[in-house]
Amino acid sequence: MEKEDILAFQALAKYGSFTKASEALYIAQPTLSKKVATLESELGLTLVERTKRYARLTYAGIVFLEESKALLAQEEKMVRAVREAAREGARSLRVGIMGMGLAEKSLPFIRAFKAKHPEVSLHLDLLDLEQIRNGLEMKRLDCAITDELGLSFLEPLKTEEIGESWSALVFPADHPFARKKRKTFRSLETEPFLVLQGKSSAKGLELVKAICAGWGFLPKIEKVCSTVEEILFQVRAGQGIAILPSFDCPSEGDLACIPLKEESKSFPTVLAWNGKNTNPALLLWKEELHGYLEGKVE
Repeated sequence: MEKEDILAFQALAKYGSFTKASEALYIAQPTLSKKVATLESELGLTLVERTKRYARLTYAGIVFLEESKALLAQEEKMVRAVREAAREGARSLRVGIMGMGLAEKSLPFIRAFKAKHPEVSLHLDLLDLEQIRNGLEMKRLDCAITDELGLSFLEPLKTEEIGESWSALVFPADHPFARKKRKTFRSLETEPFLVLQGKSSAKGLELVKAICAGWGFLPKIEKVCSTVEEILFQVRAGQGIAILPSFDCPSEGDLACIPLKEESKSFPTVLAWNGKNTNPALLLWKEELHGYLEGKVE
């Protein structure tokens, strides 16, 4: 579907006459007729009722007229954005990341982006959910890698899913539970649990209670922590066990993790940004991230 054919159809719709439209476009009337006929052939629909006195749009023609206007307007917007990016260059980008777990999993892409685009000054901040939301709304952040956690419902924020996670049980690698061949979660009834609550996870305590209820007991809460890092330290120190998002679980070391895919629903990891942000570097980041995920999905 050629842009010139669409413009010819729009002119015909405006003037209501093949003669007047062809004169306005400085093309021959048979050429105009051919362009409109080409569109109709591609769509398999009649867009124009033709008589000797006038050309009147069919219902399909009216719908196509409105949709084609929106399409060409979007194309013009894209061209302006690309030209602006070419003039100004993608100079800097500030990215917020929710927690060390997501930060570590994002490192391969971040390194690849920096190697491919050294001209972009990249600023990275580890933040909690409230800081990310405020940063995006106030445009102090260009984008963020985070749990979805309702961000898609906040105008003008936009999100795209880039991964999927589950809850996971975290405990010391030398814990007796790790040595059991048949792991019965009900045996954790007497274990002290460390839970995440506050800005990092408003529903952390409720989630732990719900999972433990499915195992047939109420958790014994040892300590409520404000950060994932605090929980991991307390678990390493033998102060208890925890249930955290799987992306927060260390991939190696002195801790063991068991994904709880049957006990909990999955939740998306997203790239979030302000829909009104026109930073050319943000478009570049999103394009490179799409390509990276197509080649390698965590």
